[in-house]
Amino acid sequence: MGWKGEIEEEHEIIEKATKALLYSMAIKRLLGDPSLFQEVLPFYVDFYRNFVVRCHHKKEDLIAEEAKFGEVVDQHPALSKLAEDAFKREELLGDLVEAMLLHVKEERKRWLSKVDGDYSEILEEVEEEIGTDVHRRYVSLVQKLYGKVTEKYEVTDLLGGKPGEGRGVLITDKEPPAQRRVQISQGIWASVGD
Repeated sequence: MGWKGEIEEEHEIIEKATKALLYSMAIKRLLGDPSLFQEVLPFYVDFYRNFVVRCHHKKEDLIAEEAKFGEVVDQHPALSKLAEDAFKREELLGDLVEAMLLHVKEERKRWLSKVDGDYSEILEEVEEEIGTDVHRRYVSLVQKLYGKVTEKYEVTDLLGGKPGEGRGVLITDKEPPAQRRVQISQGIWASVGD
C-alpha cells in the first residue's frame, strides 16, 4: 500500500470517527436522543488523544520534519488545544468537528499530495511504539461505532453539497430550508425532514 496509502486510510478513519460524533450531536439536538452521543463522546476523546495525536499526528509531524515541509501539519498544536477545550465544554464540539474535517481535507490537498519520498520506516516505528494491535483496535471500534450511529438513524451527509428533501437527519454546510434545524458550528447545519 505504501506510506501515503496508510496515512490516507488513517484520514478515512479519523473522518468516520469525527462524523460519528457530528451525527450523534445532531441526533441529540434535533431528536432529543442523547444515547448515541453519550456513547460516542467518551470514545472520541480517547480516540483523539491516542489514535489521532499519539499515532497519526506523530507520524505526520515526523514525516514533515524529515521532508522539511510542514504546511498544514503545523496546525496540529492548535487542533489539540481546540480538542481539549471542546472535551471540557460541549458547546465547542461543533467547532472541533468542523476544524477536524477541514484539516483532513487540507492535509490531503496541500500536504500529502506534495510530500515525496519513502517514509514507511517512520510509520513502522510509531506503530511499534504504540502497538500495532492498538491501531487495529481503534480502526475496528470506529467502524462499529459509525455503523451503529448510521444504522439507528438514516443520515444524509451533504457536506459540500446541496440540501435536499428526505427523512432522517441531514448534515450540510448550507442553511437548510427545514423548520427543525440546528447550527452545529459556523459552517455545519443539521435538520430533520418530516
